[in-house]
Amino acid sequence: MSISRAQEEVRELLAGMEHPRLASCLALNEEAGEVADEVMKLEIYEETTDTQALAAEMADLLVALCELANVYGIDLEKAFAAKLEELRPRVRQWRLTLVEILGRKRDKLD
Repeated sequence: MSISRAQEEVRELLAGMEHPRLASCLALNEEAGEVADEVMKLEIYEETTDTQALAAEMADLLVALCELANVYGIDLEKAFAAKLEELRPRVRQWRLTLVEILGRKRDKLD
């Protein structure tokens, strides 16, 4: 599904009962916290190895992001494409400076 289609699905699903703008932002943050909680259960507390709950929370986060974009009239697909173009030259530099450092961190934290 495209990002634009996801936004449209959320728009249709929540038609007439969207959060107000500020509440949409708060809902997005609430969902991000729930994603973090699931990562903690997987990585820190070792309560589970099943990622289904994490996937569900990530999907909730995407719904909240689409809702927030919708209430502000933002086309996420266009914004995402523009952000990728903005990142491309920076990523080239990151490859030169961060690959080794991040590799060490992954080895340490994984």
